[in-house]
Amino acid sequence: MKRLWIALSVLVMVWGFSGVSLWHLTRAANQMEATLEQISEAIDKQDAAKLKELTAQFQLEWHHHESFMVHYIHHDELDTLTGAVARLPAYAFYEQYPDLAAETERIQELICHIWESEIPSLKNIF
Repeated sequence: MKRLWIALSVLVMVWGFSGVSLWHLTRAANQMEATLEQISEAIDKQDAAKLKELTAQFQLEWHHHESFMVHYIHHDELDTLTGAVARLPAYAFYEQYPDLAAETERIQELICHIWESEIPSLKNIF
């Protein structure tokens, strides 16, 4: 009987960790998407001061969320995103708007891909 309770406890812990991980990922993705939208709007307006502020803010957001994501997401995907995020402030500082716009879109796609690959769906299970 003890084994049954231990197995159920472990199962509940796995489900709990999975739920918390999915909640964190969804919250982080939504927050970062909002900041990336602001960056895209600032690129359209070519507002250099706002872009410098937003890219620095996004970099801080990314590093904060990444410190939790390393526990439940493949490191290759996180490393790709970290490299892309590291380029944003330099593009903003040197006012490389086309490169900044392309990198922003790339980051949005990477975040969307990570989120979709972590969702518990039939496509991801099989």
